[in-house]
Amino acid sequence: MRYWILIPAIFFSSLTYAQAGNDYYQRALEFKEQNDFENALVYVRKALSFDSINAKYYDLKAECYFELRKHNEAFLACNEGIKKNPTNAILYFRRGNVLLNIEKYNEAI
Repeated sequence: MRYWILIPAIFFSSLTYAQAGNDYYQRALEFKEQNDFENALVYVRKALSFDSINAKYYDLKAECYFELRKHNEAFLACNEGIKKNPTNAILYFRRGNVLLNIEKYNEAI
């Protein structure tokens, strides 16, 4: 009988946890729109601490690093996201763009 009480508590706490990640992601997007990629990175990292498998969080992280011309970090962010989301085409596309920018043409293909 006691287990029935725990199930809703666990369900609602996980929704709150995911919502916190999304709130940080939304804040990161606001900073990105202002071209404040450093602060966007702060918030997208916080979002990832709540939801470490969300592909759009990794994409934003990689985009911010790319805009800051930190191509190695952008490449690593893409790879992290691809490991957790191997079917996400956007991450592969972004990784290809990073490789093109650092003139690793054969790897970009």
